[in-house]
Amino acid sequence: MPSHNPRSSILKEALRSRHNEPFERALGRAVHQRGGDYAEYIALITEVREYGRVHKLDLRDAARALAAQS
Repeated sequence: MPSHNPRSSILKEALRSRHNEPFERALGRAVHQRGGDYAEYIALITEVREYGRVHKLDLRDAARALAAQS
């Protein structure tokens, strides 16, 4: 079932990235491809970093967990 949550779909797109690149770059690419701006990128990466810090997860695992919540 496709997600209707923009945050979730952007995070999933970044996680699907097949490039050998840092998660931050993959997220920036996903935000840009979906028409988002730098402020949206900052909001998302801040949320992912905070979730990862609280739950002691790396960025990709934190993003996976946040995307699954939607």
